[in-house]
Amino acid sequence: MMKIFLFCLFLIVPVQAHAQIQAQSSAEVLGGVVVEALEPDQGSVAGFDLETFEQIIVVDVGAEKVRFRNDFTPVKVGQRVFVRSEQDGEGQRYFSLYDIDRSGVLLFVVVLFAMLVLALNFRKGLRALLSLVVTILVVFLVLLPLLKAGYSPMLVGSSVAIVLLSLVMILTHGLNVRTFVAMGGISFAIFVTALLAHFVLTRGKFTGLADDESFAVMTSGLNIDMVELLFVGILIGMLGVLDDVAITQASATQQLYNAGTRGKKLFMQAMKIGQDHVGALVNTLVLAYTGAALPLLILTTLKEDPLPAILSIEIVAAEIMRSLLGSIGIVLTVPLTTLLAVAFIARVSASDDDSHVHHH
Repeated sequence: MMKIFLFCLFLIVPVQAHAQIQAQSSAEVLGGVVVEALEPDQGSVAGFDLETFEQIIVVDVGAEKVRFRNDFTPVKVGQRVFVRSEQDGEGQRYFSLYDIDRSGVLLFVVVLFAMLVLALNFRKGLRALLSLVVTILVVFLVLLPLLKAGYSPMLVGSSVAIVLLSLVMILTHGLNVRTFVAMGGISFAIFVTALLAHFVLTRGKFTGLADDESFAVMTSGLNIDMVELLFVGILIGMLGVLDDVAITQASATQQLYNAGTRGKKLFMQAMKIGQDHVGALVNTLVLAYTGAALPLLILTTLKEDPLPAILSIEIVAAEIMRSLLGSIGIVLTVPLTTLLAVAFIARVSASDDDSHVHHH
């Protein structure tokens, strides 16, 4: 109950901050349908080998039909889009194409994903989906609004990570000894990895402004420490993978104990399972970051600079650091969780066995 109370308490300030920020914005995004679209006029940028286009479109946004020049991406009649409406100091309204409306295809993938998860195992799948919903709510209703409101990213990120980890693991795996053992192993691993990340960020003189999005956040007027924000990104990114490896390790240790394995042999056999799992997860983590940074990696291959110089570029170094620190967190979680599992799961199983004998 205390965790649920804290979660509800976390929602109060962020929602208020979000409302204040929304009230200060003069721009508005409207959904609509393209009712007229002229053929795009092709052009080029003088002095550059770049092709451009210009297209006059009319979009029905419900209350009115707005006509404007589009040079963002070509659209067709009947296509659903989002339109950005802005008003200058004199009350003049300007319209531009915000982006294509992709909510339909996104909803299709979400429904398909939910159906497959439920079909695999309805009860566990339902709990997993509930945990996913909680994660999304915490990120969008708690973490992001608090960061936008100017609170310390390191303090907010660490607090949200702890609350989120507790809620998600209890919802997904239930209130049992495996869950608490996994939470303990993850907590130790996150603590050590967080200290290491802080040292690396300080020693490496990271600014947190490696990409355009980070620079845009800094110039948006928000009071956010970008180095701390980079730290929060690393911390949040590790949680899902650590949850997987920790609960699997706790379950494996318990199953080995139930099969009759004891003492040092129990720890060693559980570690062998963990080693195989770590190898797969580290590879998965590196491939995930590689896929996300693929355009960046292609650009680095075009440079003829020395390799140490290329690797020292902050945006490259930040991606390398994300994958390596996440991998370090995984590697630390396995022995820590296994030690806790051997110490606590064995005792709980033994007490359960004694109680069964007593009843018989």
